[in-house]
Amino acid sequence: DAIARMAGTDHAERCDRHDPATHTLNTQGLHEALQSEAARNRRHPGPLGLAVLQLDEHAALAHPSQEDNSGDAQAVAIIHLARVARCTLRPQDALARISHTGFAVVFPATSATAAAHALARLQAELSERPLLYQDQSITLSFSAGVIQANPGHTPQEALSQALQACEQ
Repeated sequence: DAIARMAGTDHAERCDRHDPATHTLNTQGLHEALQSEAARNRRHPGPLGLAVLQLDEHAALAHPSQEDNSGDAQAVAIIHLARVARCTLRPQDALARISHTGFAVVFPATSATAAAHALARLQAELSERPLLYQDQSITLSFSAGVIQANPGHTPQEALSQALQACEQ
């Protein structure tokens, strides 16, 4: 009975920190990851890259055909992006869904330049692994902003800076 309660608590905690559709961190999980990395940086100073990705619009996804039975086309695209990202990014990089079509990535011990190179590899991988949706091959792309996180900033301040970089 105690084990079942602990398993239930584990599941509840996981749901509090993870997006159920993409199995990535959610905003709360992202904030925890940024706080953890900030604490690590206080003990062992080093760079911390933070990126925000916004899935670009595609006509095939914005206007699915009438016979679409598989659900929201953008949801399928987001899940595909998350899967490709998890396969492409390093295990220590924290991927979080922060909006309907947006993600953030925490790059521990990584400069903004190196984080930008990682995102370029992700974009190349998306080009090589298009989304197959309704008998179409759709190459997904994203806009991104990358910053060097300041250890003195709160997770929300760092995320705001990365969002601004993405919008520019």
